Amino acid sequence: MANKPSFPGIPPVSAGLALTSADNGVWRELCLSPSSGNGTLAGRIRALSDATADAGLLAARRIGGVHYPVGHLAVAAGSGISESVPWIDVLESLNTGQSMALAPDEALCVKLETALDAGKTIWLHLEGAPL
Repeated sequence: MANKPSFPGIPPVSAGLALTSADNGVWRELCLSPSSGNGTLAGRIRALSDATADAGLLAARRIGGVHYPVGHLAVAAGSGISESVPWIDVLESLNTGQSMALAPDEALCVKLETALDAGKTIWLHLEGAPL
């Protein structure tokens, strides 16, 4: 008999990360899929920023300690905290708006490609579910 399909489970997964000028050029982990289970499904990832200039992030899957880039993300100045600039849908840029599955022990990481000014922050929030 074929393997049964894997559906998102409970409890939900919620992960957050705040990037500051101290993180310029450094890989930071947003979500690590636990080694037990079937992985993690990232259903939505939001990016918000209080920076006064646009910023660029590189996203990667970390597998076995190696970062494999999966795409670039542009975060507009004031995203999500200004009435005129909406928050950024990260998966729209990285995965054409589709959810992203992480295998057990796989992490989704980001690195600032554009230096943030001191006192400015980019916030990332992931909503997902275990598989």
